[in-house]
Amino acid sequence: MQGVASGTLLAGFGMSSFIAGKLFAALAPADGSRAWASGLRLLAVLALAVLVLGIFVMRTPGPGEAAAAAGDAGGKSSSKKKKGREPASDIPATEMIKKGSFWLFYIWVALLTASGLMLVSQASGIAAEVGTKLSGNTIATAVGMISILNAAGRIVTGTVYDRFGYRITMLMVMLSFGFAAVMMILAVKTGIFALVVIGFIAGGFGYGGNASISPPLILDFYGRTWYSTNFALIPTNALFTSFASVLAGRMYDQTHSYLGSLFLLLGAIVLSALISFMIRRPGEKSRLSAR
Repeated sequence: MQGVASGTLLAGFGMSSFIAGKLFAALAPADGSRAWASGLRLLAVLALAVLVLGIFVMRTPGPGEAAAAAGDAGGKSSSKKKKGREPASDIPATEMIKKGSFWLFYIWVALLTASGLMLVSQASGIAAEVGTKLSGNTIATAVGMISILNAAGRIVTGTVYDRFGYRITMLMVMLSFGFAAVMMILAVKTGIFALVVIGFIAGGFGYGGNASISPPLILDFYGRTWYSTNFALIPTNALFTSFASVLAGRMYDQTHSYLGSLFLLLGAIVLSALISFMIRRPGEKSRLSAR
């Protein structure tokens, strides 16, 4: 159950931004004083305590446990007794980066990561522009839905990956993102705030789901021996996708409208969909050649 385990761990990361945001809002006074600093120190102490306690909980699994836990990293499972398939290959990063499947997936992840960052960076502005008559707390709660669904999306996506494999899971994530973009475009054009909330829910789900696909896919495609090194290459896309929020902000400054960044987000999803059709598990024949 690689996907479920990874999704559950990543859900804590997604949920933390919602909790930390609410905590900061409660501890940051409007007068500009530093009363919030004590709250952040408390949060740091709690985080350290959890890490220290985790040392005593984690242990190295025995040989039998490790074999049983290998599970199905990307295939389908029709019964509890069915053995999970072995990875398609078992290669180091130096060999993995020579594979077209790796770079296609890397670009796919980068496009969806950039889309998620554009959504997060523009969310408050979009909600405030559409919900002009709503209170600040309502706007903050609507934006917070992105973080909540981000966490939920990671668990659900991991579960779907374990059950149906990478293609169905990637399609689900892209449809969620695409639906979110359409809903927010309609919200900006019509001024209906409910569409903003729906878009935030779908977008948060897709953004979280994107993060849960990489761990099981890298293991399933390229093996367990060098898994930690191989997987570590995927997050490096943040070196350039982090500028997506800057680009979205610049577009708003130039046009004074969020439609430009939303259409850019939608375009990234369409491009990712085209790339997804070219991603194949090593050794897997293309649909055209199979015919």
